[in-house]
Amino acid sequence: MDKTIYFSAFGGEDTLSRLSLAMEEAGKVPGTTLVIEPGEYIITTPLAKQVMSSCISGAYGANPETSMFRPSFEYSKGMDFCGHKGTRVVADGVKFIVDGFMEPVSIRDCEDVTLEGLTIDHLRRPFSVGRVIRSTNLSEEEAHIDVLLEGDSKTHITPKTPVNLRNLYYDPLTQRLEVFPMEGCRGVAVSDGLIRYTGKNLRRNIVGCEVYIWHSYNFRPAILMERGKNITLRNVTVHSQPGMGITGNDCENILIDGFRAIPGEGLQVSTNTDAARFTACKGDLTVINSTFVAEGGSAVNVHGYYHAVLIVDGDRHTVRMEAPSGTHTNTPDYPRVGDIMEVCLSSSLETVGTRRVTDVSVRPGTFISDINFDVPLPINALEIGMFVSNINALPRLRFENNYCRGNFSAAVVCRTRNAVISGNTFEDVMGTPIYISADAKQCAGVAPADITVESNVMRRCGHRSSPAFGIGGIEVGVAAEEQPSVPQIRNVKIIDNKIDSPDTGVAISIKSVDGLVLGENINTSSVRDLVVENCNNITVKN
Repeated sequence: MDKTIYFSAFGGEDTLSRLSLAMEEAGKVPGTTLVIEPGEYIITTPLAKQVMSSCISGAYGANPETSMFRPSFEYSKGMDFCGHKGTRVVADGVKFIVDGFMEPVSIRDCEDVTLEGLTIDHLRRPFSVGRVIRSTNLSEEEAHIDVLLEGDSKTHITPKTPVNLRNLYYDPLTQRLEVFPMEGCRGVAVSDGLIRYTGKNLRRNIVGCEVYIWHSYNFRPAILMERGKNITLRNVTVHSQPGMGITGNDCENILIDGFRAIPGEGLQVSTNTDAARFTACKGDLTVINSTFVAEGGSAVNVHGYYHAVLIVDGDRHTVRMEAPSGTHTNTPDYPRVGDIMEVCLSSSLETVGTRRVTDVSVRPGTFISDINFDVPLPINALEIGMFVSNINALPRLRFENNYCRGNFSAAVVCRTRNAVISGNTFEDVMGTPIYISADAKQCAGVAPADITVESNVMRRCGHRSSPAFGIGGIEVGVAAEEQPSVPQIRNVKIIDNKIDSPDTGVAISIKSVDGLVLGENINTSSVRDLVVENCNNITVKN
């Protein structure tokens, strides 16, 4: 029997203790609705404050991700859905203000759960904001950009503070984020609140411009989804996070409707890395009616993982997931009995067959697993260099009616099979708006198939690269040490897209596709309309 409970009925010393009691009660009866009354709620723990202070002050080094983004790193959780069935949390008009670095919402090991209306932001945001007070060429070989931090951004800053991870300034002329206009740019905190960047060949005086300085890359997401089934986020907003906005891993059937990863009021950046990343998921992944603005990465990235073959011993194979940062939830990606693993050459990502998993054992605390296949891999698989990837852990992606602007990387990165990217608007995306690929270096795959890109609009995108190399609309290809000898991406339709991205080298670049349909696409400003290489079975309509 469904029931409704109210957050105001639960007492406690702080918001987190009250949330714990409320979520415990909601989890007792499947189908319970928890209503959180409108208002601002501080959520924090001593650990969350310590992690933030250590990160920003430089205690975790120049790139804190190497310390913070590890399976053994201790962190705090906020609202926790673990074990829930049918729970619905209604948080219209509710803002969680996070004091410190933590995982504000944890949706794991649950099914049929819904979160509506919540907004997440930070008291001391995970980036610093300042203004350029001097922008000077000292000689042909040396230039300075001096940034004076403003407001709360001065807190926790020391000479060891990470200030070289990602630095952008907001250009009032173009009304968009731009990279610093000098070569070899390196910064250091030289005094209280003053960051000096040194480089050469300053191409533009940017005195008075607002600057954003990241202090971390990946950490815990604002909203974790893991080992869940039938998860819905509706009208949820994330203004900032020292990591990603949403990370979904090993989930089945996710609906994201009306999500917003957008800057807080008066600011120009939102999450430190991707707004949303979905890995090793299955079923339907639907992202609709959502807004993604100014993330330090992509808007949405969907992929599985490549595992390198280390040992072949008869029908027993030792493999290791090789992604540079581990998985994006720090939980190892292991196949299950019955899963189909696609086998490819690690040098080119060229597919050489599939195998079915008949037995698997894992090595706890590592990204290594030992697998039996129905047909053993060649004894020289290690010498040749082979990857295996679980093609049962690839969701059907629907990305429709969304708005993306100012994303640092691509907007949509599609490395799955059976996807529709339709009816979206992309503006001022710094990289390529739509990137359909497999990537050997990031060990993110697989080669996509059955992809439709239709009726999208791209304006002023691709400007982070030089004009000769920027891609203003759509890129399809394989990122590997060697290009595959035969096309690896299958069945791609690119129809009725409108691209207006001035000074980019090409509007649409397509490589390594077997089964390509093109039609009704309009380029109004890129130097070239289209590049097509190593593609078979091409159909061009109008």
